[in-house]
Amino acid sequence: MAEASTADAPLAIVPRAAIALVAVVVYLGARTVLDPAPLAAARFGLGILLFALLVDLGRSIAGTGRPIRGALAPHQQRARPQVDEDYEDLRSAMQAYVEEGRLAPLLLDHVHQAAQARGLGDAASQRLAEQLRAAAGARAPTRALLGVRLLAGIVVTLGLGLAVASLAQGLGIAIVPPILLVTGTSLTMLQWRAHQASAPKTGLALGLVGVGLFGLGALRFFTASPLTGGLLAVLALAGLVATLHTTIRNEATDPPWGVVEHQLSGTLAKLRRAFLLALGAGAVVFTLDPLLAGFLSLPGALDVTLEVATVAIATVLAFLAIEGTGTALTLVVGRRRAEGDRQARREAVDRVLAHLEDPQEAPL
Repeated sequence: MAEASTADAPLAIVPRAAIALVAVVVYLGARTVLDPAPLAAARFGLGILLFALLVDLGRSIAGTGRPIRGALAPHQQRARPQVDEDYEDLRSAMQAYVEEGRLAPLLLDHVHQAAQARGLGDAASQRLAEQLRAAAGARAPTRALLGVRLLAGIVVTLGLGLAVASLAQGLGIAIVPPILLVTGTSLTMLQWRAHQASAPKTGLALGLVGVGLFGLGALRFFTASPLTGGLLAVLALAGLVATLHTTIRNEATDPPWGVVEHQLSGTLAKLRRAFLLALGAGAVVFTLDPLLAGFLSLPGALDVTLEVATVAIATVLAFLAIEGTGTALTLVVGRRRAEGDRQARREAVDRVLAHLEDPQEAPL
């Protein structure tokens, strides 16, 4: 909408004023020649005309009639809903600090500006920033999480080794080389669980031990079959390269608790369902033992099969029990710690605000 000039207002009022002036002049001129009755009618008509002109002027100003532009124009609402971006940014930064422990530079800038406005020096401003930094950072209980995952992984490693030993014994082959290969592979894969728990050194140690055991198994196979042993040695070398590459690429950075809590909550739900399925599978295997004995006519093969199945199911159940219990405990501990961290950050903010309000009453 184009802005109207202020000259439009006099131009709009002039016709109304001219009509009123002509009407008054005519009335004054006719007043001396009219009888009392027509004079009263003329006076009444003049009043009606002036009142109509006044009403028309008011309607124009109010915007319901022909508009008067310029200074007397009706009020036009041109304001648009606006958000105070500085306030919103500061509120978001404060909420992120209290709830998640993320200390945004914007929050530190506002604290510094407030300190300068209150007449505090740079040293006091730095102390206020250090108060906020000291309470920042909601970290996950990674040590407890690492212990749970390593314990569950070691249980799986032992269960796989026992199952392979039972199978090798039933088949009448050497026991040690398959055990070395399986346990070495399991430990090598276990290093990724350590990396997920932000423990790269532990992951490197597990990877090297696993690759070493796999290499020993490859050496045992090499004595019996150079071709098979050579292929296994190549796999061991590839595992060593992968272990070193994974250790170099990953850094020991603790993820925020909010991310870890979301992941653990989803993992816990999956572990519960898997544990119920494993219980059902175990019940089926042990219940159908007589049926399997009648179906398979080879007692030796049946014994080996049931033994391996028993070890496998027991391993899976132990793994799920340890992993599920440890995950649930980690969630409980982490949530308690997170609530304590949030309370500490609230207190830090209160101390900073109190010091900004009255440095003498609330010294840092």
